[in-house]
Amino acid sequence: MKIGIVGAGYAGLSLALALLEKDPLLNISVYHQYPIDESASYISTGLLYPFVGKYTKKNWKADEGMEMAKRLLTISEKALNEKVYLDTGILKVCYKSFQENNCQRIARRYPENSWNTDSTFFHKEISSPSLFIPEGGTVFSDLYIRGLIKACQKKGVSFFQKEINTTKQLVVYDQIILCAGAGLLDFEEAKDLPIERIKGQALILKWPENLPKLKMSLTSESHITLCKDSEYCKIGSTYERDFETDDPDEYSHDLIEKVAHFFPKIRDFSIVKTKAAVRLSRIGSYVPIVSHLQKNVWVYGALGSRGLLYHGYLSELLAGAILEKRPLLDKVSIYEKPFLGR
Repeated sequence: MKIGIVGAGYAGLSLALALLEKDPLLNISVYHQYPIDESASYISTGLLYPFVGKYTKKNWKADEGMEMAKRLLTISEKALNEKVYLDTGILKVCYKSFQENNCQRIARRYPENSWNTDSTFFHKEISSPSLFIPEGGTVFSDLYIRGLIKACQKKGVSFFQKEINTTKQLVVYDQIILCAGAGLLDFEEAKDLPIERIKGQALILKWPENLPKLKMSLTSESHITLCKDSEYCKIGSTYERDFETDDPDEYSHDLIEKVAHFFPKIRDFSIVKTKAAVRLSRIGSYVPIVSHLQKNVWVYGALGSRGLLYHGYLSELLAGAILEKRPLLDKVSIYEKPFLGR
């Protein structure tokens, strides 16, 4: 069977691996329009934990998502022979009362996560209480993507940098899966999907020499994530709906003040680079879309800010639907009974 995948981010790469695990003889081609290092997945700030979101609730299918994500991280590390993940946990810092209430609730319900009224144990500059999430960690997204690509290539996947904006360009394939991120809106088959483009910006900062380094990434209503090179860190991210350009702009510098609410010393960091990318978000739900659009065309997108949490689990789900005619979950499929078995 010949399969064409449009998109070489978290979704497209993890799907290629999930398909090949079920059938190693598949002929898979992955298309990406821009250089890999310009994708939203590649420049992601890399937080992986089961309580993503403003209100610190355990996400839908979080356990399955964490398990599959860590499995893919191991695959990437083996392919690169290099660490792509820092498993020192995530610290959720609470500088607002509703954050404290929600995080204390999580600590009571899931006692493996610890509530801390004194956070200076983690870093002397953190004055607010916090929730330590030991299961979480920091993904070095650029290395992770490179590792997944290498793992795919070792299994025979072909990669092509080529603009694809209609399925008519892919008629030679038995199955077509659109994992094109923000480019999904260019496809006629996707025009009625409940999705919107969100611009996200992040800053790469140089860590001051006289300030002790963090041992884990911090999140709150914004976040600080660690880099492979400990001399640097990333802060993010913006969620912009009305934007005139996909390029970085001055709006990103508001991130400094957002992070300063829970880590004031961030004002002493020097900005090295600003990065921006556009991703898709599902309107009315944080759960991504995995659905059968028509005959041999599938869509897998709108991972939003939970791409790392969900990409492995949903790729396994979609691979089963494509190759084994397994039903998709109602939560992710936009159609009740989408063409399965035809």
